[in-house]
Order: sequence, then C-alpha cells, then structure tokens
Amino acid sequence: MSLTLRVVDSVRGRPAAELPVRLDRYDGNTWQAVDEGVTGGAGELAFAVAEAGLYRARAAIGQYFTTKFPEIQIIFEFTPGDRVELQVTPAGYSACLVTP
Repeated sequence: MSLTLRVVDSVRGRPAAELPVRLDRYDGNTWQAVDEGVTGGAGELAFAVAEAGLYRARAAIGQYFTTKFPEIQIIFEFTPGDRVELQVTPAGYSACLVTP
C-alpha cells in the first residue's frame, strides 16, 4: 500500500520539485519514522505504508523557499487510496486529503 503526497508551488504555479519530506506514523504513544524522500519533477512522492492510521508529513519548506517557516507539518488520518495535496508559498500552506 502506498501514500502519495503531491506538492504544488502556488507562487510559481508549478509542482514543487526537490522538496524534502519525512513521513511519520503515530503508534498511540509516539511518532515513529516511516520514510523520507524528495519530491520529483511532478512534485510527487510516494511512501510505502503498512496500514491505515494517523500520519504526519513534515516538509522542509525552508530548503525550497526563503521563508521564516523552516518546516511545515500536516497531521492526517490515512486510509488506503488517500492522497495528500499540499499547496505551499513562502508565507503559508494549504493541505487537503483526497479520498477515492
């Protein structure tokens, strides 16, 4: 099973390529690292996940934009087939969870 994260650079109107992202899963007590990677040319990154649950994506936005936000975090409840859409600017972000 996989979880796909798609990031769009809303300032430039294109996918946010080469953005470092880390994915963690909440085990009921603490956050456990699942995987990390960098978005590709289409602004997408697919993570292999073992199960549904509470996840946190941490995007190192300060490595992409000059901004006062070095990292943004989104926490979401994942079920198979869901896709995370993230729109970013130097001043903020918007996220949504697309379900099939």
